Amino acid sequence: MTDLRLINFFSPEVFLRSIYDVLLKADLKFLSNELRYLRWDYYPLKSLPSSFNPKNLVELRLGYSKIELLWSEDKDLLNLRVLELRGCMNLRNIPNLSRAIKLETFQFF
Repeated sequence: MTDLRLINFFSPEVFLRSIYDVLLKADLKFLSNELRYLRWDYYPLKSLPSSFNPKNLVELRLGYSKIELLWSEDKDLLNLRVLELRGCMNLRNIPNLSRAIKLETFQFF
């Protein structure tokens, strides 16, 4: 699935969030660098895979996740338009967004 372009784990029902804790208990080793849209409410891990290059990403939505750090080094975010980190209470560091020249929406609270 190296050409995967969309991932959407979303539920409007707050009571279903325990399902997201079950979805992934091991480390996520790979995300396609072709991803354009990534929405994963209640993402259960502390970071995205270090091998992930978000160069094609247009929307990143990780609302209410356990994420602490998106990635450890600066990434090419030229296509990023939406960054949603709403409710991410464990987030310690926001990435350098200076390369996100198309960023239109940033949600943190």
